[in-house]
Amino acid sequence: MRAAALDAASAAARDADLGGVIDEWVGESGRFGQLHYYERRPEERTRTHRLTRRIGAISLWVGIAISVFLAVFVFRLPHGVQNMLVSIMAVLSIIAAMREAYAYRKADKELIKQYRFMRRIFANARAALDRTDDPVEQREILRALGEAALAEHAEWTLMHRERSLERARM
Repeated sequence: MRAAALDAASAAARDADLGGVIDEWVGESGRFGQLHYYERRPEERTRTHRLTRRIGAISLWVGIAISVFLAVFVFRLPHGVQNMLVSIMAVLSIIAAMREAYAYRKADKELIKQYRFMRRIFANARAALDRTDDPVEQREILRALGEAALAEHAEWTLMHRERSLERARM
């Protein structure tokens, strides 16, 4: 973006750079650029979030089924089988808890909302850019889009600072 704004060459060259900025940074729906990125990422994060929820639900229902099974057959099962079933319940609970904690640290739910918000902003900016051929107006749209992107990035940074993943110490 700076190259399009600071280029000391002719107005025609600056306008050509402006088109390059629009194509490379904003992009087009379903093809490339930030618009395509923000269209694709919410679906990817939603799949990850659904997987986390499924793992939790499966762990819960399997744990309930094992508990009922143990309650009904407690006196008929050998102690080794009882211990194994209780161990399976514990392992499933740990797996679900670890997955949920990881999803919380990665802020899946919040990122889905942010990606959808940025998709709307980039789509609106692209529509506004497509409606005008005036380079001054296009620069104003790009500046507003840049400010919105910087504000959203600041929010993302603060969110991840609060939920940082600690590195393993060696």
